[in-house]
Amino acid sequence: MLIRADFAAPALVRPDPQDWIASPAAGVHRLMLDRVGNEVARATSLVRYDPGAGFSPHVHGGGEEILVLSGVFGDEHGDYPAGTYLRNPPGTSHAPRAPEGCILFVKLRQFLPGDRLQLALPVDTVACTALAGAVGVTERLLHGFGPERVTMLDLAPGAELPGGRRPGGEEVLVVSGTLIDGAHGVLPAGSWLRRPPGAGGHPPHRRRLPALRQDRPSAARSSGLCRMTAARLPEGFRMRRTEPADADALAQLITTAFGGTEEADLVRALAAAGDVSLSLVAEDGTGQLLGQILFGPLGIRLDGSDDRDDPIRGRFLAPVSVLPDHRRLGIAAMLIRFGLSRLRAGGAEAVFVLGDPAFYTRFGFSAERAAGFRCPWSGPHLMALELTPEILGDGRGTLTYPPAFGAA
Repeated sequence: MLIRADFAAPALVRPDPQDWIASPAAGVHRLMLDRVGNEVARATSLVRYDPGAGFSPHVHGGGEEILVLSGVFGDEHGDYPAGTYLRNPPGTSHAPRAPEGCILFVKLRQFLPGDRLQLALPVDTVACTALAGAVGVTERLLHGFGPERVTMLDLAPGAELPGGRRPGGEEVLVVSGTLIDGAHGVLPAGSWLRRPPGAGGHPPHRRRLPALRQDRPSAARSSGLCRMTAARLPEGFRMRRTEPADADALAQLITTAFGGTEEADLVRALAAAGDVSLSLVAEDGTGQLLGQILFGPLGIRLDGSDDRDDPIRGRFLAPVSVLPDHRRLGIAAMLIRFGLSRLRAGGAEAVFVLGDPAFYTRFGFSAERAAGFRCPWSGPHLMALELTPEILGDGRGTLTYPPAFGAA
């Protein structure tokens, strides 16, 4: 089966109730946007589950990407309400269900080689930022892998986006509101637009809408494995970058979490020295900080390399902390997975952490991969995660931490 399978050509689908067709599973219907193959296919679709419908357990041979548009989608791992973005990489499995019914945007077998990130991310927990070069437009970065970016855009009435060409192409799904496109006219919610590599970027004018945008790559670079859940989170929970105004509350959070000031003093010293690559906090709807994570630059020199070799873009993870009365909600895991996805999108190639292997191996860290590296903390609790496959070579070398670690 071939549906809009010429990926060198633009494609547009407006929602039409007559385009929905039944799937082999009772009560599950599909609106096929593009497809190459029959039941096992590289596909992009809207999928509707009637109340009580489900699929039998299955393995994701080429990966699965989902945005829950309405209702509640679920599997044996949890329930995912509207506004949840999921990624299930190749080799994962589940038995999907929808007791109350739901509508999904689904992409099958489109993971890039090496992309092993597993997510169940509530979109509204991701802090939004102003889109550069546009007025009245904010974006939330949901996933990045090498040159691929998945973002949720929100446009104020009358907002315009700058034009430009996308070397790897672009897909846009109108989640709500209306899009006015110079080439295609009015696009209501549910419309799907695909531009091929090298085509013009954005339509010249849009009205208010959240839109899921996916910039398609021409190459892949990195890897990792993790899963994010969002059970029993406080009202208004979100994750965002740390801001200067957080300093006092951040120090109090870390001190409370660790029962002393040593880790808070380390974070303060790292920030003062400019040795912070990424700092994130989790907060509730009142603005109370519930958790934090910090990544910073780490020197990685492989045995046998010299100054002429390109340096590995290394990072350390330290510390991660959560208020005692908010533990066991998955907040630390969310911060780690969210942070790793941002590092991967920013080009980091390897991350080292000192901690409990029983906890950090869940995110792909390996004590075995770090065993050949020398630093003051070498041993069974030092672990490594390669965001770029095999970037650590034969696994032997020297790690250089920032000076603040010697003073902490």
